[in-house]
Amino acid sequence: MLKTKKRTPRTDLYLKRVQEFPLVPIRHDRHLAQAIKVINKLIQTNLDESEEEYLDVLTTLVEDYEERHHAIPDLDEAAMLKHLLEAKSVTVRQTVEATGVALSSLTAVQKRKASLNKDEVLALSRYFHVSPSVFFPV
Repeated sequence: MLKTKKRTPRTDLYLKRVQEFPLVPIRHDRHLAQAIKVINKLIQTNLDESEEEYLDVLTTLVEDYEERHHAIPDLDEAAMLKHLLEAKSVTVRQTVEATGVALSSLTAVQKRKASLNKDEVLALSRYFHVSPSVFFPV
């Protein structure tokens, strides 16, 4: 007779996570660091549906705290373009070749003399794997 491994019920896995790191509002930076450590551990793990729900809630708690205490100001198009180029370690010329966006357009954006049009935003967002909304600060 084959012995089958006893499956842990969904709720048990969720409750185990909550016991390890309770889902409560984050109150200070040390608590934030602990929460981020838990998130980093979880995203490298094969989670079941209940653990994914736990991760979603914990991520929301971190986002809420960071928004209140460590808000990152919106970047204009020039600053966002600079950031994306640096993050991907590419040059403007490489970006022009990969996207078809005109060099003159990117140069004008960098100098804050022009804005990107819809097609340029879409091409750049696909190339950098970001939402088009990053080019439109609130």
